[in-house]
Amino acid sequence: MITFILTLSALMVISSMYILIPLINQLSEIFNSPSYLTASVNSIFSLFYAIGFLFFGPLSEKYGKKQVIVFGMFLLSIVTLIAGSSKSIEFLFVCRAFQGFVAASFAPAAFAYIFEFFSSEKRMVATTWITTGFLAAGIIGQIISSVLIQIFSWEYVFWIFALAYAILSLMNNQVLISSSVGKKAGREGIAKIVRRLIQNNSLVKAYAIGFTLLLSYVALYSSIGNYLSTVLHFSKSEIFNIRAIGIIGMSGSLLVRPLTSKYNLSKSVALGISIMIISVTFPIIIATKEVIILSLICFVAGISVTIPCLIALVGQLAGSDSGLAVTGYTFITFVGASVGPFIANAGEFKLVIIVLVSILCIALVTALKIEDTKLQLQHTNPI
Repeated sequence: MITFILTLSALMVISSMYILIPLINQLSEIFNSPSYLTASVNSIFSLFYAIGFLFFGPLSEKYGKKQVIVFGMFLLSIVTLIAGSSKSIEFLFVCRAFQGFVAASFAPAAFAYIFEFFSSEKRMVATTWITTGFLAAGIIGQIISSVLIQIFSWEYVFWIFALAYAILSLMNNQVLISSSVGKKAGREGIAKIVRRLIQNNSLVKAYAIGFTLLLSYVALYSSIGNYLSTVLHFSKSEIFNIRAIGIIGMSGSLLVRPLTSKYNLSKSVALGISIMIISVTFPIIIATKEVIILSLICFVAGISVTIPCLIALVGQLAGSDSGLAVTGYTFITFVGASVGPFIANAGEFKLVIIVLVSILCIALVTALKIEDTKLQLQHTNPI
């Protein structure tokens, strides 16, 4: 039940990053603002989302993971409700900044909660499911938003999500166990723990890999969209359908447990990156609709394997500092995601693919240089 609630929370929280995409044209007309300015309302969410990690990660160590998840979800509900009442693009801009910042309370606290309470075996399963929720949000968030604006006005998209966050706050409060409150962080100090993490060479390598993952995901999806629109002249609905089909690749998360039971985490990460590299090269050879769909499915499968394995690897490498280590990981991955659009717009489609292949090859070599032990499935403090 806890894994289900956390996964649903992950899906809904990250969906708030994408719900504005189907609304951009409509909001531009309503607020009489240029499309680039309306689109920047979404960018400000991502920026403050990444910044929020640096605040809520240490806060969850000090006040407890459950407390931060529950209060953060409740506060997100209020901010989202206010955002739906915006009367100008400027006010919506400010609301989205606050919304992104508060939304960042969930991920670091949730992953730290898993590392504190779950046994090794259930930890991997929970991490995989939550990661799948994060990735699925990029598609499902847009679908929910698209459906709602067909029935209601744009305000209801925010108001219904606000209601969902309020319900999830109550559900998390009901099922989560109160965690220990920052005894270690209080004794040693956050700065000392961060210094120790930075001095861990293997952990730094894992962070470097993390930077490339969502960067590649965002860049690939953005560049494919541009390619299908400008070169193959596909309609917006056709492009959305092709992107949505990629969600099939999330079934790759089912491979995580068999892989980590057979190989160590760094090799599992390397295998996932290898799948990403192979799949992303398909369109360079033959850039047809069918090949692009296959490429997306395989790419998403690869990243669905890589991310949960890398999160588990970060936790393993950090040991007792896993809470803050995973917070650092989430911050770095979303900084990478913010770089993705710049790469997607750096040149023509094939050039973007070549850049992504180069980046992922560096990540693969880095993964192979990380030494860790095979994941041990212990059953202490189970949930």
